Amino acid sequence: MEIGVLNSLDRESPRRQYQINREMGKEAFLKLLVAQLEHQDPLSPMDNTEFLAQLAQFSTLESINNLGTELGTVSSGINTLKNYTASALVGRFVKVEAGGFEFTGEPVRMAYSLTEDAESVTVTIRDSVGRPVRTLTPASTRKGEYELIWDGKDELGRTVRPGFYQVDVLSADSAGNTTTATTYIMERIRGIRIDNEQVYVSVGGMTIPLGDIKEIY
Repeated sequence: MEIGVLNSLDRESPRRQYQINREMGKEAFLKLLVAQLEHQDPLSPMDNTEFLAQLAQFSTLESINNLGTELGTVSSGINTLKNYTASALVGRFVKVEAGGFEFTGEPVRMAYSLTEDAESVTVTIRDSVGRPVRTLTPASTRKGEYELIWDGKDELGRTVRPGFYQVDVLSADSAGNTTTATTYIMERIRGIRIDNEQVYVSVGGMTIPLGDIKEIY
């Protein structure tokens, strides 16, 4: 290591030296400090105040590194706790935004949200290929969120086969202009999956992130 480089670093401001110390790491900083002591001019040794300041910087740097390690351990523990907490949700009813659901033979609870008042609302249940199975006309057309239940029957009153079904909710104003309303389903969580520290839940035949749950019952 050249003495010229060391002398140049000696002239750096304390703030600049602290930034350099953080970037190089505590081991490199300690080696640099030792090299400075070995190559200092015997006729003009390092000032005690400057030497103590650099030792204080080293102590601060080491504390920051240790804190980073401890925070990493805490973060890992929080993720583990979150995963265990998510497993307790299996079997609970939740509300999630969805355009479809898995029909198992039981009545299906769903909801729709209107951002403004409408003249009429039409709910269409479709099979997996998009063919209409049942059309519902709920009475609630004002701005807000509403729930409804599909009994699993088609227009002829026959119970449909189990499988995946789609749901469309269209609202129309007095001029006949239509908009698509936001739809939700209320179903039980069937299981959870953890992928790359991200928790997913299985609900209504879908796998969605835990954070997409709107309500838990």
